[in-house]
Amino acid sequence: MKQVLIPVLFILILLASSCMVSKEQVGNYNSIEGNPEVYSKSKDIYLFWDVVPLRRTDKKIKLTDYEKVVKRNFFDNVIYYGTVGIFSFYTVKIKIKKPPEKAEE
Repeated sequence: MKQVLIPVLFILILLASSCMVSKEQVGNYNSIEGNPEVYSKSKDIYLFWDVVPLRRTDKKIKLTDYEKVVKRNFFDNVIYYGTVGIFSFYTVKIKIKKPPEKAEE
C-alpha cells in the first residue's frame, strides 16, 4: 500500500501546484476599451527558489499598458520539484488591448 501511496501523493502535489495563476495589470490596462489579445508568450527563469532572476519577460517589452499572466504548468513543476527549487520556470503571457476599429460612415 505504501508503494502506491507515495507516488500518488507526489503526482497530486505536482498537479495541485500547477494550478497557480497570477494576473497583474500594468499602466492603464483596465481603462482601455477593447478585446485582449496575446502579445507575447515566454518563460521566466529563476535560480535558487525564485531569488535570482535569469530571464524576465516583462523586462524585454517596451509597452506601458499590458496585463501579465503568470502560471506554472505541469512541466514547470516537474523542473522545480526535480531540482529541489534550484531551477524555477514560469509560463508568462503578456496581453494587450487593441481598441475596436470604428466603422466608417
